[in-house]
Amino acid sequence: MINILLEEYKALKSEQLARIKTRDTLLYISLSIFGAIFSYVLFGESSNDKSIVLLTIPTVSFILGWTYVANDEKISQIGRYIRIDLTPKIQKLIPITDNLDTTVFGWEPYHRSDPKRRARKILQVSVDLVAFIVPSIVSVVIYFFVLKPDDSTILLKYLTYWDMFLLGLTIWFVAYFDHSERRKDSRIEQETKK
Repeated sequence: MINILLEEYKALKSEQLARIKTRDTLLYISLSIFGAIFSYVLFGESSNDKSIVLLTIPTVSFILGWTYVANDEKISQIGRYIRIDLTPKIQKLIPITDNLDTTVFGWEPYHRSDPKRRARKILQVSVDLVAFIVPSIVSVVIYFFVLKPDDSTILLKYLTYWDMFLLGLTIWFVAYFDHSERRKDSRIEQETKK
């Protein structure tokens, strides 16, 4: 039985590592896409026709931001499962032969007990908001207040409303999911200590 649980642990850690790589790559992809769009619009040949490309940034931000947050949430869920469910099962199967500490997978709770963890999490949410929200705000501001399009069609108005909706939704899920994960982790860890 212990071998099956250890194989599950290895599989979970592999999935967690793959999701971490995907999540981090999404951040670099986002920065590259936003940089390319801003460069194209602001420093390419001047033409109002291409400036509307700026209004695609909120949609791209939403899609990449959601994928980033979804991976981040799964990474946290895997860690929580290992700490809360898998580790106790394995510890019950380990024979206690002496007074040595038999805690398995000590890194799982250890890295969470760092006193600077809360500050790092707040900084991470700030970075996530900057990475996925600021480009959307800047793109809309540049489009309407710097480039000042001549014609305001009904399609452009609806696109603007869509962008504002996606911007609000992106702010909500980036901030909400990180905060809800912290609350969930805190609540579950308190319940398991009882």
